[in-house]
Amino acid sequence: METAHSGAWISLLIVAGLAFLVPLTLSRLKALRIPIVVGEILAGIAVGQSGLGLIEPNQWLEVLSTLGFTYLLFLAGLEIDFDVLATSARGGWRKSVRTFGIPVVYFVLMLVASLGAALVLMEWGLVSNPFLMALVLGTTSLGIVMPVLRERRLSGTQLGQSILLATILADFGTMLLLTAAVALERGTSADQVLLALVLIVAVLVADRILHRFQQTTVFRSLFEATAEVGVRGSFLLMFIFVALSEQLGVEFILGAFLAGVVVSLAVGRIKGAELRGKLDAIGFGFFIPIFFIMVGARFDIGTLTGSVTTLLLIPALLVMRYIAKIVPALVYRLQFDWRRTWATGWILSPGLTLMIAAADVGMRAGLIETTMNNAIILLAIVTSTISPLVFERVMPQPTSEPKRRLLLVGVNEHTLMLARHLPEDAFDEIRFIEEKSQFAAHAEESGFDVLQVKGDTEEDLQRAEIDADAIVVAATADDATTCRVAELARERFKCDHVVALVSSTEATHELERIGVQAVTPALSTHFVLRSLVHDPDFFAMLESDTIRMHEVELRADAFDGQQVKDLTLPQGVLILYVHRDREHLIPSGATELKKGDRLTLVGPPAAIQEVEDDFNFR
Repeated sequence: METAHSGAWISLLIVAGLAFLVPLTLSRLKALRIPIVVGEILAGIAVGQSGLGLIEPNQWLEVLSTLGFTYLLFLAGLEIDFDVLATSARGGWRKSVRTFGIPVVYFVLMLVASLGAALVLMEWGLVSNPFLMALVLGTTSLGIVMPVLRERRLSGTQLGQSILLATILADFGTMLLLTAAVALERGTSADQVLLALVLIVAVLVADRILHRFQQTTVFRSLFEATAEVGVRGSFLLMFIFVALSEQLGVEFILGAFLAGVVVSLAVGRIKGAELRGKLDAIGFGFFIPIFFIMVGARFDIGTLTGSVTTLLLIPALLVMRYIAKIVPALVYRLQFDWRRTWATGWILSPGLTLMIAAADVGMRAGLIETTMNNAIILLAIVTSTISPLVFERVMPQPTSEPKRRLLLVGVNEHTLMLARHLPEDAFDEIRFIEEKSQFAAHAEESGFDVLQVKGDTEEDLQRAEIDADAIVVAATADDATTCRVAELARERFKCDHVVALVSSTEATHELERIGVQAVTPALSTHFVLRSLVHDPDFFAMLESDTIRMHEVELRADAFDGQQVKDLTLPQGVLILYVHRDREHLIPSGATELKKGDRLTLVGPPAAIQEVEDDFNFR
């Protein structure tokens, strides 16, 4: 008994060590652009039965691997951004058709193409279950698509939003169809399959209950405490839905996925970024790496080299996968040029987490043989490595760095004073948005560009050429209008830097909920008075021509992961704040910088420019 326990601990130690070392190793091999999940699978292959044979399968690892698989599907549901769907659907049925039309048509064509590819594979004698294989070929990896779009600053563009919608539809639709396909192949009656609708009803009920509970004083006190009730509640929901799936005779993957959907619906109302971060840390920090390393450890390369037929399986799957993904993407030519259309087909092609998950489900249900499962794992590795690289080559490169643009919605004494006192080189473009002609004329007389619209609709902001890189200041005469502008900029156009000037506490709370920095007259007056009491020379310093406060984005790979104390900054330059997602950090020497951080610097203008050039160098 002691020997068995000893072997189990050693195997778990090896897996934990690989989970720790893989991301560290890949961070040194950035030129290869290998996803961490792929690295974990390859590491598992190296120490598993196809490699050194160091990992002995045991009950502990199987339980942790299964839990990691379940948690992976939970996080897949959590990644469904309903804010994207909701904001895209606003504006009436015509706008909804225009927004969802191409992604929906793509999804349908992709399913048809995947089924056709699977039938061809069956004719060649390579596949025995074409319907399940069609769903495997139809999966898309949101975990790869999202980072690539963000890195290329495309997530807030029309093309990026359309790609995200297509990916979300593929994830959600494939999961539902996979559950039904597995149930029917097992001989489950159609009536029992319809019981899956009970889970959909459970999602709606759970969302309503959570919505009411979140409004109670008890919830707020618990959520602010150290009890981590958000994390505990998320795990409870996951286990409730998995157990409910089991009782209904439905594949547990649907329950785990829908539990993530429930949390995704709720986190928009309860410190969403913070809770998502904790759930991601638990999953990607422990459970999920174990699952993927064990996927590699169980990989048997011998099954793929046993005959000519199996050797043909990999290239056949690869060709059919790209046909099923790239050909339907030609529908994007209705809106975009040829290069963007081809690029879209490639970025929708990688299949990683859900492809492996679908294959794992099929194998557990006895519908996919070990040989096919191993071939699908290899297919996922190849497509996840090749597709993003091809996308980078095909997608048109921006002709220059994005313009630093400031959009000021509302002309008044505050916004005019702000625009007039900004350094000349602070922004490439400053534009006011103002509906009233007398106020618009006042801004034009001061030499500023003015768009004469109200600014609180999606169409108005599109006319102002808003994008995710723009800094938006909403300061209209009405708090409700200001909140609408700020919410559109933040949620619909994905602007990271949005500031709103409001007068009421209620508006402040609403803006803080969506990650918008709210400023009230009382708050600004308090800040000025406090600053003058503690440091009377503070404002004089900022008004000086020799000192400048400026925010820069860290884009250079060389500084990613570097500590502040190791930076060689020009004399007189200080880092005041580090803005990361919705966090605001006061850095110490041990603070590690990450690519994408926004740093608030203070110092001589020339030195600030030197630092900005270094941080933006690629």
